[in-house]
Amino acid sequence: MKQLYFFFFLILVGCKPTQEVVSVDNAFFVAERIEIWSYPNREIWHREGDDNMGALKELKIENGKVNIEKNNIKEKIILSKEQIEKTYQTLYDNKICDYESMATCYQPRHLIVFLNSEDEVFNVLEICLSCTQIQSIDKFNYPDLCDTKMNKLEKVFKSFGIKYFDEK
Repeated sequence: MKQLYFFFFLILVGCKPTQEVVSVDNAFFVAERIEIWSYPNREIWHREGDDNMGALKELKIENGKVNIEKNNIKEKIILSKEQIEKTYQTLYDNKICDYESMATCYQPRHLIVFLNSEDEVFNVLEICLSCTQIQSIDKFNYPDLCDTKMNKLEKVFKSFGIKYFDEK
């Protein structure tokens, strides 16, 4: 009987995949709270140097906070469980995009902020709806991106009450 158990053990260990399978990012599921922030095009005001003429500052998390000055945030909403699910489904629904697209610009105006139980930011997902681009601070399993998905995501944000989308 011991030989039979040993045989099954060898099969289980020997049949283990050689590469670790990367699951869809789970920050949406492990965050204690998720917020969406809106702000003017970060390329304009979030630059290195006192005169904002340097290179675009990299988004960073320092002491549980994102390095974005609060006076630049136009809107901030806390997502309900249903809104989190709707955002996640829209971002990771690969049936929406027949093709992937991305513009060369980057004019981000929205940030999905993931907070832990200590009310500290542990990651963010910055979105430029008009340029069809997404960036994060820490590793994310990026979804397929296309104009159709960004248009749908904008409608989802509007349904949550987000009003700020442009400098108009």
